[in-house]
Amino acid sequence: MGKKQSKLINLEGDVKFMENYVEGAGMICHRWNKKHGFLGKLNIKDILKLQGDLKLEIIKTKKPTKKEQRKVEYKLSDKWLEQSKLRHIQRQDKKEKRKEKLTAAVLVRPHEDSGRIQTESAAPCRAGSRPGGCSTANWRRDRRSCGSS
Repeated sequence: MGKKQSKLINLEGDVKFMENYVEGAGMICHRWNKKHGFLGKLNIKDILKLQGDLKLEIIKTKKPTKKEQRKVEYKLSDKWLEQSKLRHIQRQDKKEKRKEKLTAAVLVRPHEDSGRIQTESAAPCRAGSRPGGCSTANWRRDRRSCGSS
């Protein structure tokens, strides 16, 4: 029986996504983790730091075959950077949509009789002038008696 020369690496998270997006982009992440401390997350700052390290490594490498390999790695890091920018834009869009939904959910309209501002959820009381309850000071206790709920 022979030995298995290459070690199978379980890919998870962003590394698995990048391997499916570009062949080899996930497998090289293991080397980047050893040499440069790259954790394999689609984070713009981390990838820019990695690219700086890869540029220095390209400059320091003397052998032409190794230099070509480092250039290929740099091109893969460009793909990582591209996807991290897209993910960053998606996160910002999602955040903005949440804010829009929140502001749309809290509708504020003026009360018909008094001109006061009243939220949609507050029901006018039959007995008093308060927009959301009775006219008495203890409106929580007395709202059962006046019929508003």
